[in-house]
Amino acid sequence: MRGHASAHDLLLTPIRQQVLDLLRQAFEPIGAYALRDRLEQALARRVSPPTVYRALGYLQRGGLAARIESRNGWVACDLPDQNHTMLYCVCRACGSVVQGQDVNAHSALLALADRRGFVARDCTLEVGGLCACCRAEEG
Repeated sequence: MRGHASAHDLLLTPIRQQVLDLLRQAFEPIGAYALRDRLEQALARRVSPPTVYRALGYLQRGGLAARIESRNGWVACDLPDQNHTMLYCVCRACGSVVQGQDVNAHSALLALADRRGFVARDCTLEVGGLCACCRAEEG
């Protein structure tokens, strides 16, 4: 059975849906090969790396997943909307990611890019630091 992501009217095949579900269950960004291992366990069959990468690419293009460059991993997007700048606060101690959006930051970044003659296709910001829990443990 196939479902649709209502926000973007995406076709979620069983593999895409399972990848999205696994991303939503993960506490921190998960790498593609670790995701493949979890997918193989869930499906009880072998899954090729290109299958996982295709599913991740599709989910990313649809705004349902994002790559966290600093962690070389993927997360499910809490706010699948293309008209804002996503902000990912990545804890360097525990690896957790807190997501947010800022329409003003989006406008400012697009204006900056425009002044430089650059056409921005998307805006994503990663901020590294310590989450509230790790900060409390440290102090």
